[in-house]
Amino acid sequence: MTAFNSTALLDELSSDVRSILAYTETLKSKSEQQLSLPAKDGGWSAAQVLAHLNFYAGYYLNEIERALSNSNAQPTLFFKSSWLGNYFANTMKPKEDGQVKSKMKAPKNAVPPPTPNAKQELEKFIGYQHQLLNVLEITKKVNLRKIKISTSLSILIKLNLGDTFRFVIAHEQRHMEQIKRLSL
Repeated sequence: MTAFNSTALLDELSSDVRSILAYTETLKSKSEQQLSLPAKDGGWSAAQVLAHLNFYAGYYLNEIERALSNSNAQPTLFFKSSWLGNYFANTMKPKEDGQVKSKMKAPKNAVPPPTPNAKQELEKFIGYQHQLLNVLEITKKVNLRKIKISTSLSILIKLNLGDTFRFVIAHEQRHMEQIKRLSL
């Protein structure tokens, strides 16, 4: 199992979210039409990617906030990732050059509509990123390993809070790279 300094991990994740937020802020200058253009290879448009990410952000932020409100687990200096959580996070995270390790098909419930409202999805995503930053700050006062979060795949598959954050943010990073490849 991979071990992290808890505070350093949360600071790094917060920094990752601020980078995602900074990039998405630049998308505000793009037109609805630009954000709605599908990829040349037939892949999703930026608006569809944002709708997909909003589905997950809504799910995980709700689960995390609910779990945090029911927890009194004191923080620990170190966080040890579970083998499953580490696998999920590492599989999702893009490489240093922005390339993804393996392509994945979105579950049916997470496939975005063909033409979402691009500006609404962008604003919603930005709001979720601010909410995620707030939750990461609150999380500094709890034990990252003791709190369990059900995955969107199944309520039977749970990840600890630290791995949930690592997975969710890696998923966002992966899709930000997808939007960057659209050359908006």
